[in-house]
Amino acid sequence: MNNPLSAVDPSGRECVWDDGSFDSADDPNTGSADSCAAAGGTYAIPEIFEGASGHNPGDWSADPNSGLAADWGPSPYNVTTDPNPPISGRINFENMTRDQFISMMQQSGFEVSDLDILLGFHSGINMRDSSSVCSIHLHIDPFSGQYGNPITGDFHIDLFNPLTPNPLPIPGSLPNIVLHATSDVGPDILQAQGLPVTTGNQLCPHTDQ
Repeated sequence: MNNPLSAVDPSGRECVWDDGSFDSADDPNTGSADSCAAAGGTYAIPEIFEGASGHNPGDWSADPNSGLAADWGPSPYNVTTDPNPPISGRINFENMTRDQFISMMQQSGFEVSDLDILLGFHSGINMRDSSSVCSIHLHIDPFSGQYGNPITGDFHIDLFNPLTPNPLPIPGSLPNIVLHATSDVGPDILQAQGLPVTTGNQLCPHTDQ
């Protein structure tokens, strides 16, 4: 099945056009946020675009697609343009249910994270990719994709994925869930209070530059 984590250029973007056609993430002319926007397209993080649309890394299409046009253009899906934080943004899909969206993302290597719900920081459905570091945390809003509501939510990059083991087999190394709390959760809380702290995900390559 589609594995968005094997994208040729994980820091690039899928550039989607208003008619639903799209370029590949490693396109030399539109494979970055700035070049895609300058050309008039909507740029999207490949892991989520490919997972939600069912395409494979490196895919592109010049054919109009009304379904993709409705979901991705002109800009129902947004990524922040601030060059400082790693990629984050909102999602909005009109043409699928919550269960369909979750199933497609699971086929792309994401899993439902009950841990995030238990910790109480995010209501609704939470999903994470399988990367141990610099992983995508996808949050689906409560009741979205149900009762006629579109799929809505947000996503961001975490330095440490609390669902995976520490990738460094060093004796005495802390588990990822502890590293996530100290490097991601704690700094996020302090930053939300207006304190000038550095969040762990700023060490990740997924930036808007």
